[in-house]
Amino acid sequence: MKKNMFSTLAAVLLMAFALTSCSGDTPSEVVKGFFSNMKSGNVEEAVRYLDVDEAYYESAVNEYSRVLERHTGTSELYKEGEIKTITEEVNGDEAEVEVYFTVYGFGQSVPVNLKKIDGNWKITSKLTRFK
Repeated sequence: MKKNMFSTLAAVLLMAFALTSCSGDTPSEVVKGFFSNMKSGNVEEAVRYLDVDEAYYESAVNEYSRVLERHTGTSELYKEGEIKTITEEVNGDEAEVEVYFTVYGFGQSVPVNLKKIDGNWKITSKLTRFK
C-alpha cells in the first residue's frame, strides 16, 4: 500500500514539474520552495514556482488541487516526505536539479528542469498545459 502511495506521489511530483516555479536564488532553492509549499498545503504559492502564465494561474491551482484530491493520501505523503538535492547543473538560462525524494522509507530520484524567465528560475517542461 505504501509503495502504491509513493508511486502516486512520484507521479504527482512529475506532473507538478511538468506543469510548471517561483523566484529563488538558485534552481535548487526553487525546487525546495515548491516542495516546501506543497508540504504546507499551500498549493497557490507552490504554483508560483511553476512556469505558468499569470492568465492561467487560477486554472493551474485548481487543476493541481484536484490532482491532490483525486489521489487519496497524496497530500499526507507530502507532509511526511523529505527532499534532498543530489546535483544541480546550470547551463546559461537552463538548469536541471536532480532531487531525491523519500517518504516512509521509500526513495526515488527525480530530475527537475528549470529555466530562467525574467531573471527568476521557474520549473518548466515542454508538456506544460498552462501557457
